[in-house]
Amino acid sequence: MTVENTEPKSGPFAAMRRHYHETRPDHRPVPKMLPMIVITVLGIAAFYFLDAQAAAMHGIWPDWIRQPSRFLTDLGKSWWIITGTVAIIIGGILMRRLSAEDRWRRLGAQAIAMASYVLLSVAVAGLIANIFKRLIGRPRPELFGDHGLFSFNPFMHNSDFESFPSGHATTCGALWTALALLFPPLRWPLLIIGLYLAATRVFVGAHFPSDVLVGFGWGMWFAFFLAVLFARHGLVFSHKDGKLARLI
Repeated sequence: MTVENTEPKSGPFAAMRRHYHETRPDHRPVPKMLPMIVITVLGIAAFYFLDAQAAAMHGIWPDWIRQPSRFLTDLGKSWWIITGTVAIIIGGILMRRLSAEDRWRRLGAQAIAMASYVLLSVAVAGLIANIFKRLIGRPRPELFGDHGLFSFNPFMHNSDFESFPSGHATTCGALWTALALLFPPLRWPLLIIGLYLAATRVFVGAHFPSDVLVGFGWGMWFAFFLAVLFARHGLVFSHKDGKLARLI
């Protein structure tokens, strides 16, 4: 006769599974339809009313707009965010393994969870955006004279035909929304900074406004979606009565 071990499993992954199943009755659907409709409508409006005007301004934006944009636009690249968050995760792991004090071990765990959230927000949202930009194959503004607005060239394997959606704008939407959710008192300044950095892609002539709006909106939504998933597993956030709040 064998006796089954009914003691709950230990470890962080087991704790996450328990939290998910215990709170599952309280889970609410993540808003999908309305955000996607808003992003689509804004993208279509920009496509018809702003893109041609932005293409006509290619290379002739005033210096007070263009020069700061050239300096700041690479902050929308994801490599430094991925590198920084991985470094924080490694630091958190070392703190948990090497420190004998509970305070430092807890701080290490918090650093791991928060950095993992930012890393996944930026990396996954950016990966999906990059797949779509290759699938769609929209020419960049500098090719507007030859291709116009309604030219799409899938799988060209040429960055000149990877304008929609903007990868930089997606990164900005994901990063700055993630930071806004992690630091709610600063959410509006953080979102404004993110939107400005995304807009620099238009000012440097790399993207149309519709590329930026859709990319930024997608990044924002994905960061929120991932925060809800983290909350459901008891990580970083709580999600009660439809409200998202930081747990740690």
